[in-house]
Amino acid sequence: MQSSIPAYVDSLVKEIEQVGTSAKESLPVHTVFFGGGTPSLLSPSQAGKILASVSKNFALLPGAEISLEANPGTVNLEKLQGYQAAGINRISFGVQSFHDAELKFLERI
Repeated sequence: MQSSIPAYVDSLVKEIEQVGTSAKESLPVHTVFFGGGTPSLLSPSQAGKILASVSKNFALLPGAEISLEANPGTVNLEKLQGYQAAGINRISFGVQSFHDAELKFLERI
């Protein structure tokens, strides 16, 4: 699955560019939300590449909330600091359960 992430990021950046350039005016962006499907599998540089495309193609407003959902098992301090450096200013931790047996049943870490 992780081997398809770079191609996904490139496709998403192209789509952001297409939508941004097709607009008659620069659309304001108040919120960017990386959610669903464990976006914390993105590296900070991949998230930064997406955010750079949003900033280039839309009017990313000062103080915009830029959120990323994260499974606690997919991040560490270094990765969180990288996300912050990339421009993410809010993390939403998605805890499926605090019980190992339930996590195993759900096939979650």
